[in-house]
Amino acid sequence: MNATIEYGFPGIPEHHIKVIHQLPSHYAAYRCDFADPVLVSAPPADIIYHTAMVQGCSVSNNVFIVREPIQLLPAVKEPLSTISCMLQGSVNVVRHDMTVLPLLQGQYNCLQVDRLQQPTLFTPGIYEVQHYEYSPDLLATFSSGSLLVNRWLSKINSGVPGVLTPTPGVIWDKLYHLNKEVKYNMVNTTLRKAWLSRKLQELLILEQRYYS
Repeated sequence: MNATIEYGFPGIPEHHIKVIHQLPSHYAAYRCDFADPVLVSAPPADIIYHTAMVQGCSVSNNVFIVREPIQLLPAVKEPLSTISCMLQGSVNVVRHDMTVLPLLQGQYNCLQVDRLQQPTLFTPGIYEVQHYEYSPDLLATFSSGSLLVNRWLSKINSGVPGVLTPTPGVIWDKLYHLNKEVKYNMVNTTLRKAWLSRKLQELLILEQRYYS
């Protein structure tokens, strides 16, 4: 699985966790067009992953169908610079200093995430988050005059994770429609990667302007 952020099920025996590459028909409504789905199923929750990586950036859509209260452990293979948009549901992330970062429906956060696992608390319900990740090299090309990107690069260089924006942003109309456009794009396969790369960079520029 090439997901940029993967979620572990603490306390659940490995033989109870299934990885399924064919999305069941009752989950068809959660399918995205930009990547093939992967379903990770366990007794307390199902997680549907879609991830696409293109030219120094990536997009991930994660849907959580939670049947009972659970604490999931997100893990990354390498530090990530991400814009995380909470499209459905609200969750709490326990940070390294034991403070709680609420990720609220209809809001987004700009985050620098490291390899350490930060528990995320879920109650029964359906949740959806869409992440946009950018490499340090790509961010550097946008650093001129951008307070947000320069703060990002500073955290990357110092190896310090955290939230970049003082308060969460609200997913305004243009960002909402760009999220939806990326999720349901029907671009011809030969052009898809170039189109997706342009859209992810457009989103970064849009966020820089909004932050400024």
